[in-house]
Amino acid sequence: MFKKVLLLFLYAAVAGTNVYGASSSGQQTHYLNLNRKFFPNWPTAKVKRGDASEFSQQDYTFLKTGFPSLIDFEEFKKGCIKDKCFFLKLVVPADSQEKYLALAILQQSTRNNSLVTDISWIVVDKNQQGKGIGTSFIQYIEANIPSDVLSLMPLSESLTDFYIQKLGFQKSPKAQKSLIKFCTKPEEPEDPIYLNLDHIHFEGWPKIEIQKLGISDFSEKDYEFLEEAIPDIATELEEAIPDIATEFELFKQNHKDCFFFKSTILEPDEKEKHVAVAICKTSLIEDDILLTEVLWIAVDLALQGKGIGKAFMENIETNTQCDAVSLTPARDAIPFYIKLGFKKILSEEKCKKYHNPYVKFSGKNPQHA
Repeated sequence: MFKKVLLLFLYAAVAGTNVYGASSSGQQTHYLNLNRKFFPNWPTAKVKRGDASEFSQQDYTFLKTGFPSLIDFEEFKKGCIKDKCFFLKLVVPADSQEKYLALAILQQSTRNNSLVTDISWIVVDKNQQGKGIGTSFIQYIEANIPSDVLSLMPLSESLTDFYIQKLGFQKSPKAQKSLIKFCTKPEEPEDPIYLNLDHIHFEGWPKIEIQKLGISDFSEKDYEFLEEAIPDIATELEEAIPDIATEFELFKQNHKDCFFFKSTILEPDEKEKHVAVAICKTSLIEDDILLTEVLWIAVDLALQGKGIGKAFMENIETNTQCDAVSLTPARDAIPFYIKLGFKKILSEEKCKKYHNPYVKFSGKNPQHA
């Protein structure tokens, strides 16, 4: 499948806001707010969606402004616009007609139980590039097209860097020049999840909740707890960045693509007491394996040996819904992880594949074991 992306517009990012209204047919119409600095006469642009059969000569003519070497319309539609494709176009009114601002051709498929949206072609009006339209259009796709993963192939190394650094994409392990992004969906309020603890050791204790949080919520108290349990954690930090003054800030910067789990309880004086913390990272590796790495994990020293570590790891495996969990345990913790089902990887090649020497596979994909 052809898979090219024209993204020469992504250096003036501005987040677009989605606005909804009713059309004359009663159906919901989507709009994208534009930057008023650049578009004083067009405060909003209409987003229209069409399937493969609705892709017109006019749509093709606009697409060709970004891809001059394209074949003729009929050949393009026959060869590149498959039945499962659909397209989005961003338009504004101009002289009783519609003026194109952007157009994207997309295709969805299911891979490894994930819904993947491929952005096969995308173009922005060359006279409107650098005004935030491209960024807003991509953000609109992520927010409004149900997907687990977005996939695209930028045309240049500089655009690849932009997508990775600014929009959260990562390099695909399966296609050398492709980028992917795991989509974050709005989460509905859920019932709290509690650790399954041994009643003998924790009789009379309140329930201990385990929370999954983004790294932006990682606090200095969380870091202090990790540092107390793992005194040499600071030695793992890279050479200090001039703009980052403290070890905590450097640690957080080095783990900006991670998330973390933590459990705390309230002490009698209403102060929060940490029970356990784990820093994790999820990535898609070879063979479409969704891997969760446990980079750091700590349990309150006074509570170790009472089943908290086991319960914490079980919740991490369940919560991330991954195919495999990998880690590098401390030497004295190796027997503990072996009891939990982790296996030592003897092959150096597989060690690199799973990023760590110990791995545990979930029951849903035993073929990888």
